[in-house]
Amino acid sequence: MASLAFPISRLVDPVLLLLLAIFVGLWRARSRRGAVLNRRARVGLTVAWAGAIGLWVLATPVISSLFTRAVAAVPSDIGPELAGNDPDRRALVVLGAAIYPEEHGAPAMERLSDAAMERCIGAARIYQTYGFRWVIVSGRNVDAPAEALSSGMADLMVALGVPRDRILLESMSRDTKQNALFSVRMAREVGAERLVVVTSALHTPRAAQHFAAAGFPAVMAPVRRDPPPPWRVDGFIPSANALRRSQRAVHELLGRLEP
Repeated sequence: MASLAFPISRLVDPVLLLLLAIFVGLWRARSRRGAVLNRRARVGLTVAWAGAIGLWVLATPVISSLFTRAVAAVPSDIGPELAGNDPDRRALVVLGAAIYPEEHGAPAMERLSDAAMERCIGAARIYQTYGFRWVIVSGRNVDAPAEALSSGMADLMVALGVPRDRILLESMSRDTKQNALFSVRMAREVGAERLVVVTSALHTPRAAQHFAAAGFPAVMAPVRRDPPPPWRVDGFIPSANALRRSQRAVHELLGRLEP
């Protein structure tokens, strides 16, 4: 989730930067006359080739998969970390992702992004496996009603078997830092002594960083880690999906720099 209508992170999108490098390089190479201009042309062509190669690399499925898996957390059994803790003294925090605009009367839970649905499915499984007194759904979209995202995720988890009276909505946070601050505040208000945080595997390291900074280190429960690299011919052919995965990984790495 972004805290601005136009996220600053879009200015460092790898696709944008690489395409700019290509266009700048081609602009510098536009003239072929004169020693100085020939030197400019060589520099421009070098920049253009670097941008094109970088774009190709980030869009290659095998490389994109290796990159995102290196950035993402590895899911593991959280049972040992919850041993000896009373289920009535723990809370499950589910971090929001995104919800699409209302259209044709579709209910909120059917307009959730893939990441939001995956987090809800994982949270319902964890709830049923370990038991929690509270489930805190945290987050909102800036371009949607405040509770659209959190209530849509709550509806989906209820459909998956989580009792509605166990769910608390935290609908004010606009980014991961606020997710942590506001969820920790709510958890303390209800007397929770242990937090388990569910989010996408790629987002988990950044979320863990912010929950620790909020003074309430949590047990992280990552879901939806990208599959192993496709070691076949088409795994080396650039694709838009692979480029999108690389962009998400870059976004997460940049997000970790936030204090």
